[in-house]
Amino acid sequence: MPLSKIDALQLILYDLMLRAKVDESEKLASLVQTSLINTLNNPHNHTPDLGVKRAPFIVLVGAKMPSILVEIGFISNPEEERKLKDDSYLEKIAEGILYGLENYAKSYLTPKLFTGGYSN
Repeated sequence: MPLSKIDALQLILYDLMLRAKVDESEKLASLVQTSLINTLNNPHNHTPDLGVKRAPFIVLVGAKMPSILVEIGFISNPEEERKLKDDSYLEKIAEGILYGLENYAKSYLTPKLFTGGYSN
């Protein structure tokens, strides 16, 4: 049974929407990754940048907005396990993720929205 023109158009639109979501998710992931690495690195700590990976994680399938998973450490690594028990380190992780989200939002909004509004 051949697809109707409407069915074909719906498939094309769905594919375009899916591609846009994947592209936006990659942009978000990149900004969060960069921010997280910059926030965690200092003269006393070097966090290796393992980059952004693409994978069809089941928890992200069907999301209607850009979505990412953030891997912040490996508890099988004794040094990372120790860091993950440190509240100040967890605070830095949260800050890095927040700054990445803010940078993503700022890439879409007028800078005046983040500086107290419009003035004449």
